[in-house]
Amino acid sequence: EVIVCTDGRANIGVGSISDAPTEAEEDETTAFYERVGLYAREAGVTVNVITIDGTDCSVENLGIVTDATSGTVDVVDPLELTSNFSSILAEPPVATAVEIVFLLHKGLRFREDDVAADSNILTRTIGNVKASSDVTFQYSVRRDFLDALTEDASVPFQVQIHYTKLNGMKCVRVITQSKTGTHS
Repeated sequence: EVIVCTDGRANIGVGSISDAPTEAEEDETTAFYERVGLYAREAGVTVNVITIDGTDCSVENLGIVTDATSGTVDVVDPLELTSNFSSILAEPPVATAVEIVFLLHKGLRFREDDVAADSNILTRTIGNVKASSDVTFQYSVRRDFLDALTEDASVPFQVQIHYTKLNGMKCVRVITQSKTGTHS
């Protein structure tokens, strides 16, 4: 786990951000932080950021790294810095390299932006997870399936969770359930 503490914008060296970046500079900066996030996630490292309230540290760029690694961004009062360190380290990761595959019935489809149109399979690379981690998915019913759906029809769902335990063991957990459909 890495904790980045900053009191302002990265303005020197790698990942530096200028005050008035051109579009090309913004793209280059975003690409840099995406690479850092991907590298950290693949290495099983969670990156957390603590920044001081009232400073401009470019949270939108640092947030790319924390999102990729399931880390957090905390904007704190300087007098509360110690308590924030403690809260970040209080909950250790329970698994790394987590990938979730969510399978829906063919009559349903995901509503996510990064999923192919009308797809009923969604794969998400999560990275590290803690006991309190959660992931949500949105889906909707296809119109033709809704018309054919009876009041007592059962619709299956399946989630496949691929992960690595902290001892290095690679695991898969499969959860399958059926839910009764309703028009209400």
